[in-house]
Amino acid sequence: MNMNKINRKIQSAVVAAALVLGCASSANAAITLVQTEDGWTVQLMGLISAFTGNSDFDNGESSTRVITGFNPSKLEAVVVAPEYNGMTISA
Repeated sequence: MNMNKINRKIQSAVVAAALVLGCASSANAAITLVQTEDGWTVQLMGLISAFTGNSDFDNGESSTRVITGFNPSKLEAVVVAPEYNGMTISA
C-alpha cells in the first residue's frame, strides 16, 4: 500500500469523525397535556439520542446508518402543582 493511499484514508477518517461529532445531536420534546386555570400542569417530555455512522470499505462499498443507544433515551411525565404559601411543588 503506498503512502498516498494511506494518507487519503487517514484524511477521510478524520473528516468522517469530524462530521459525525458535528452532526451528533438529540431531539428534545415537551407536550403540555393539561393546564388548568388554578395552576395545575401535566407535561410529557422526552429525549431521543441518535447519531449517524458512515463507513467506506476497501471493496468500494459504503454504508450509512443511524445509531441509537449510545446515550439513553428517556420519557418522563411532570406534574406541577399551583403555588401555595410561596412554594411550588413538581414531580
